[in-house]
Amino acid sequence: MSNINFICPHCSFSKQLPTSVDGQEGNCPACNAVVTIGANAPASPSTSSPQPPPLPQQQPLQQPLQQPLQQPLQQPLQQPLQQQFLQQPPTKKASNRDKILIVSIVGGVGGVALLALLVVVLVWSFSDSSTQTAQTPTQTPTQSPPQSPPQSPTQSPTQSPTQSPTQSPPQNPIQIPTQSPFESPTQSSNQSPNQSPNQSPTQSPFKTPNPVPVNRPVGELPSFTNTIEMEFKEIPAGTFIMGSPINEADREGDEQQHEVIISKAFYMQTTEVTQGQWIELMETRPWYGQEFTPYLKEGPIFPAIYISWEKAFEFCSKLSDQEGKKYRLPTEAEWEYACRAGTRAMWSFGDDEKALVDYAWYYKNAFANLEKFAHIVGLRDPNAFGLHDMHGNVWEWCNDYYDIDYYKDSPTKDPPGPTQGSFRVVRGGAWDRHSGLSRSANRSVGAANDRSDYQRGFRVVLDVELDP
Repeated sequence: MSNINFICPHCSFSKQLPTSVDGQEGNCPACNAVVTIGANAPASPSTSSPQPPPLPQQQPLQQPLQQPLQQPLQQPLQQPLQQQFLQQPPTKKASNRDKILIVSIVGGVGGVALLALLVVVLVWSFSDSSTQTAQTPTQTPTQSPPQSPPQSPTQSPTQSPTQSPTQSPPQNPIQIPTQSPFESPTQSSNQSPNQSPNQSPTQSPFKTPNPVPVNRPVGELPSFTNTIEMEFKEIPAGTFIMGSPINEADREGDEQQHEVIISKAFYMQTTEVTQGQWIELMETRPWYGQEFTPYLKEGPIFPAIYISWEKAFEFCSKLSDQEGKKYRLPTEAEWEYACRAGTRAMWSFGDDEKALVDYAWYYKNAFANLEKFAHIVGLRDPNAFGLHDMHGNVWEWCNDYYDIDYYKDSPTKDPPGPTQGSFRVVRGGAWDRHSGLSRSANRSVGAANDRSDYQRGFRVVLDVELDP
């Protein structure tokens, strides 16, 4: 069999082929181009300038170059993702036992929280009701008693036989009207002040004071002026809670709360005794030439100071003889009753110390304001009974001896004070003292014969047995 010589028009590849394939189309073994075998094959357009086929050796050259570049780029990106998502252990599905345990824990915590909330509500309700109930008279104070003054009396105070602290009230007092203007319309003043011992445990151990409401207008009480221009207001009889609750700020240990009955009305001077009133009656000037003269303002309407308890007692006796009436110093119970004027607060106007500057001369608006002296009487607002300067300005003598424990066993009705003691009671605070000492319940002391204090004065009362 004869052969034909095949020459690829594209790559010039040549090979002997049998004549049986002459004129057929096929693929060149070298370049894989489609060609016509034989003499009748059409001329290739590229026979004149055949382009060399791509070298077979290029593929082995490209693969070594591409693989090292691709592998370093692909592997660092793929492997961390595969490790992060494929190498993590599968999440363990919670069993029914775990679910029951979780539900039990959550339910227990919720129950404890609900129980705690219930306890808080009960405690709040109990404390709210307790704040409305005054403390019992037998409660022991938590604070230490006030310190005694540095001076001691050099002799026992002299006292008139008719002016003893233990003196019983007159036998024929003037009858109190059957309906007091300070009681509610449904309450009669003839009602016994003592309650039944079978008092409900939910009620306060102290009866509600029944003199004058806090917001009662001033000036409705009967008043009169005596021969030396001393003005008095009639203080109605009534019941009140003497002392202070244990949570009151600046409270001392001798202020145990207890109920007191003031069974008879009395007149109280609306201001402290002035220098002009003292000079007119006593014809002396005990404040003149004293050691603390810089702390003194002299004038007829300034309070009389440097007055001892004995001299104040002498003033009352001389005034009684001159006018034929019974002038005296107030008992400690009468003083606090008149000061409170129907309130239970720290001061006669309430518990807000910011308002004290309107009612009192004390450290903040006097001493700290460089007004270091007792001020003219009656410049501050009065309480509901129409009494001025019951807080601050000068300390005021009371008739009582001082006893730190007297409140524990004192009589409920018209307590006269202890029968003996080393000091006398002073009340009200002073112009150079802080606000706590001007509280209605604060108690302080002084030696009866001490007349060296520029802070001490007094005011007098008059029994309502005789027409003024």
